[in-house]
Amino acid sequence: MEKTLKELRYDHVRREIPDLFNQKTVLYVGAKIKKRWGKGVELLDMFVAEKAEIDIIEVFERNVIALKRFNEEGRNFLNGRVEAGAFRRIIHGNVIDIDFLDGLRPEGYDIAMFWHGPEHLELPFVQPVIRGLEARSNKMTVLGCPWGIYKQGAVGGNEWETHQTALYPLFFEKMGYSVSTIGRRDEKKSNIMAWKRIGKQ
Repeated sequence: MEKTLKELRYDHVRREIPDLFNQKTVLYVGAKIKKRWGKGVELLDMFVAEKAEIDIIEVFERNVIALKRFNEEGRNFLNGRVEAGAFRRIIHGNVIDIDFLDGLRPEGYDIAMFWHGPEHLELPFVQPVIRGLEARSNKMTVLGCPWGIYKQGAVGGNEWETHQTALYPLFFEKMGYSVSTIGRRDEKKSNIMAWKRIGKQ
């Protein structure tokens, strides 16, 4: 049976960053709750399964409301129940203005995760946002995005889902990241994964 896109990305992560889900504190940028927990391309459910302490930044108000309700009540999903309190904090904000995080966790996070998010920013904002995430990471910053051109507009009324920027491995390599890809550039289902070990351990 052919693997789903999510399964392929999980395999990719586990192969390249085997200690990713061992981190205890996580800053996760961009998240939404779907009817089936773990469906889609997010990796949030894996951190929840490992009982990490998770702070989420989410820009779309409807997603924030759903996340908060889920976090207060827990929820039954097709593949099991997730109990209330899965997340430490859900923050309604735009990662472009990342300084709003100052003071929320002065000691920083083991990992900052911006998984399939950089492509939603206009190019001039991508590098400053990544540097802001690095400044809040004690061990690792991990990024994911399509490999190159992947046109996408608003999804479910969420204009923030629009793809603004096509990114390629060299962009991340120049920022000091290790990079691995799956699929083929400028095609759907492709993926860039970029990670940097910060060294504040």
